[in-house]
Amino acid sequence: MIELMLIVMRTAYQYRLKPNNELVSTIELWLDLLRRQYNYRLGELFSWWSENRCPVNACPLITPIPQLRNNPDYYS
Repeated sequence: MIELMLIVMRTAYQYRLKPNNELVSTIELWLDLLRRQYNYRLGELFSWWSENRCPVNACPLITPIPQLRNNPDYYS
């Protein structure tokens, strides 16, 4: 039974896409937006890490909390 499950798990399907010019431009736009979002979030992660890192033997026990906004939105 286990051998049968392993064979089933290895099965994969591949499909060849043949998009028209409109779909190609839409896919390229989505990929560009995803790339920008990924790089922005990665930059936020690195900046947070560089601002909050400290030697292991000197990490503060109290971490400052940023001020809350008056009108928070979805992204904050």
